[in-house]
Amino acid sequence: MVGYFIPVSIEVAWGLYFLWALMIAGGVRYLIDETSQTRAAGTLLLAKILYVAPVITFVLFTYVFTLNKGASTAQLDSSGLWSFWFHCFVPLWLGTLASAAISCISLACPPYPPKQWKPLLIKVFTLFTIIMTFFHLAQVMPDA
Repeated sequence: MVGYFIPVSIEVAWGLYFLWALMIAGGVRYLIDETSQTRAAGTLLLAKILYVAPVITFVLFTYVFTLNKGASTAQLDSSGLWSFWFHCFVPLWLGTLASAAISCISLACPPYPPKQWKPLLIKVFTLFTIIMTFFHLAQVMPDA
């Protein structure tokens, strides 16, 4: 994977990518399978909305950098997808930023201590997924 600013070995980079993939896949699977019959229906709806930006970011990141071996620097990009990534980056960054802000606000909302742990765990897992998305976006900012 090309474009990581933090000097990490390729094994660590792939490990972080697979951790992000597992977080996205696990979250999406859980949110799809969970029924709205639970008491955490509002939290599940919020988590589904907040998962939109990380899922779209993950799909585009995978397409540009993993499948097509794109680069975040225009001169190093042999796939021709640098312009595509450049135009997608700002909406992805702003969407992830909005998801992070809403997720932090939802975590700060009462009741504390929670009556059930499931809604709190859903909120925390969603926030960790958003943080991992921010990490990957920050690593591959478009650079001319």
